[in-house]
This record gives sequence, C-alpha cells and structure tokens, in this order.
Amino acid sequence: MISDFYSKSVDDINDAIPEIPTHPNIIIPHTATIENKCLYLHYTVCTSGMTLRDFIEQVNSSKVNVRTTVYNALHRVKPIAMILELIQIYEFMISKNMLIGQSNINPDNIWVEREDNGHLKIYVLYTLESRIECQFRTNTCKKYLPSEIVKEQIRILDNELTKPKLTRIDTRATPINVVYSLGLILYFIVSGKDAFDHYRFDPFEKPFIGNGVNALVSKLITSATEPDYKNRPSLSEWKKQMTERKSAACIML
Repeated sequence: MISDFYSKSVDDINDAIPEIPTHPNIIIPHTATIENKCLYLHYTVCTSGMTLRDFIEQVNSSKVNVRTTVYNALHRVKPIAMILELIQIYEFMISKNMLIGQSNINPDNIWVEREDNGHLKIYVLYTLESRIECQFRTNTCKKYLPSEIVKEQIRILDNELTKPKLTRIDTRATPINVVYSLGLILYFIVSGKDAFDHYRFDPFEKPFIGNGVNALVSKLITSATEPDYKNRPSLSEWKKQMTERKSAACIML
C-alpha cells in the first residue's frame, strides 16, 4: 500500500502506481514526471470529457434565452444523482485507505463525460496526495476545505508570520470532512459558483446560500457544511438524508 507519495522519488511513485486499488470511476495516473521541481501526473481521459467546473460553466453558458431556465439546465445535470455517485467513490477510497487530499476534493478534480444515451458519467481524478502547503498569510486558502482544516492552516500561518517557511499539514479525508467538501460541490453544481471566493479568515464562516437554491437542496448543503464537525453528518448519514428525499422530483431536478 502506498503510504506517502510526497517523500518518494518519481521512480518510486511510478513503481507504486500499479499497486493502487482500482475502481471504474477513479482515474489513476499512468505516469508521474518531475519538471522544475514540480510533480506532474499524467492521465488518460476521453477527449470529449471535461472537469466538473468546465461542465457546469458550459451548462450555464448554454442558457441563451429566457425559455432555457435554471430548472431545465439542472434537469439534465441531476445534482443529487451526481453527489450520490461521488459519495460511492469516496466511500470506496476511504475503505481502501487511499490517499485523498481534502483540498483535492473540488470541481477541478472531478471528471464528467456524457454517454451516447445522455447519461452523465462521473469520475474522480486520483492525485496521490493527502497534504497541502501552508506558506505565508497571502496564500489563498483552499476553497473546499472543511472548517477544522482551515482553522489549522490559519493557526500555522499565524505562528509563522514572522518566520515564513514551508509547512505541510495532513488533510487526509475522513467520512466527516469529505461531507463538507461534497456539500460545497453540491452548492457549486446548483449555483454555478464557488461558495467561498475569498480568503477565509474565519474558519467557522458559513457559505451563503441564496434564495435561488431549492429549499431541500439548501438543507442538504447546510447540513454538510456545518462548521463544527461534531454536528456534521457522516457520509453514510448524509447519503441517507438524500435517499430519503430522492422520490421528490424537485430534489432530483
């Protein structure tokens, strides 16, 4: 089992890639290379696919007239169905003790492909990393990190304000903090924008959910993004909340 890619050489990483547990909805890099001290992961993906961020932006840009409403656009996307697929993928990754960097759970690391029948296929790009860098207060805090990790990042930056240095904190995903990131991803899918587009000085800041978000979806987002992790549902509990409401047409959109 791969334990810590950050401390390995690129040859060690390439030797270890075949050992990574496989899943039909996880895209694993086939090769790693280093250029200018940066690690690059190379994937094989369908050229007709795109990141979730690009996909949602494309959906929004296709609304060219008043007849193409937000409801009609989301009817094709099915936000709750997409999140349920992502929950299944991350449950598998956690069960296999795969390295999941919490900061990597975001719309830029989720791959979307549309099949011939119109069904959306959701994939997660596996990034082999479970830690993030904290360096200088001017660093932009990762937008999809849960409150407890933001709090730790701010603490480290405060302590190192007078003596900046590279510090890496572990952001290994758990069933509790994955829920937070997926809640923000659900917000992004239904709103088309990041819940946080600024530096988060307050780790307990709650995402603003506007009036345009469906009430039941809003409750799911609020539940998942509870700043105090003790009051936050686990993946299985959050999934149960979704499936209990799955029969409601408005929730499935």
